[in-house]
Formats: sequence, C-alpha cells, structure tokens
Amino acid sequence: VLRRFREQIFIFGLGPQTPDEFEAATQGVPGLDHARWRADQARPEVAAAYQADWAETRAPNDYVRNLKHDSPMNGELKHSEGHDRYALPTVIFRGPGGDQTVAGWVGYEEYVAGLEAALPGATADPRPDPTPDQAFARWPVLTAKELAVLCGETATPPAGVVAHDWGDGLVYFTAAEARARGLTEAAAA
Repeated sequence: VLRRFREQIFIFGLGPQTPDEFEAATQGVPGLDHARWRADQARPEVAAAYQADWAETRAPNDYVRNLKHDSPMNGELKHSEGHDRYALPTVIFRGPGGDQTVAGWVGYEEYVAGLEAALPGATADPRPDPTPDQAFARWPVLTAKELAVLCGETATPPAGVVAHDWGDGLVYFTAAEARARGLTEAAAA
C-alpha cells in the first residue's frame, strides 16, 4: 500500500489525501481487503497513529533544517499549509548508531551509508540480486533505475511487462498492475 502511494505521487503526480483517494490508489493490490481497510481507517487508534505520523513529518530535524542543495528535489526543508515539513523523498534510519537522515534525490549509496551508520553491519551480507522475473514477482512496478539497481545494469524486463514513459524515464508494470492502474491500452499491446 505504501509503495502504491509512493508511485501515485512520483509517477502519476497524485498524492492520495482522502479515504476515497486511498481506495482508488490501491485498487488491484493483492490481498488487500478494502472493506476492512476502510473500517480500520475509521478507528480512533488509527486516527491517532496517522496524526502522530503527520506531526512527525511537520517537525523536521536539524539535518534537514540546515540542508542546502542547488539541485531539484534536494531534500531541503519545505513549507506548506503553515507548517515546516520534510520534503519527499526523505528517509530516516533509526538504530544503535542514532538517527541518520537521507533527504532528497540522492544516489543509492547514500541510503546504504545511512542504513549502515544507523545499524552497523546491516549491509554486510546483502541477499543476491534477483532475476528480473523474481523482481517483478515481488514488485509489480519498477522504474528502469530500480530494475538496474536490483538486477544489474544489463537487466531487461521480462516478456509481458508494460513500459510506461512517465516523463522522467521508463517505469515498468506487470500486465495485471497495468490493468489495475488503468493503463489498459498499453497492457493490451
């Protein structure tokens, strides 16, 4: 579900904000019981958890408050709706090594370094790279860059995968995922 939201924001430019938008964004997610999920969204403890997350995103740490970059999507402090907030994407790794913030469009190596600093040894024994078939069985949507990072620079998508140009490169969808996203013309091709 979180990956689907991320894709809605970064690929399609639509950030789901309401329960109806959440539901529309998650059509076709395998195993998701929409009726149960909608009922759970109305529970007070879920509302409290959501509010806590919302508040955390509007309390940026000193690293982000002092970050200065000239590049787009740089991770610098943002202001919206009368609040300071983290920019997307921002990941905070927490562990025995403390909090490590990785903000903005940065190289994969910076995420690895942040994880390793927060949890020393976490990256010492990575699992082997999946094949493209294995990657798409696990993640039905991958950007060209994700495919290259996961499976190797020369990896190509398996047969039947639908390519979609989102304006900043290619993103690949399994046929089922393309249909769930309304990319039916591409899926039929």
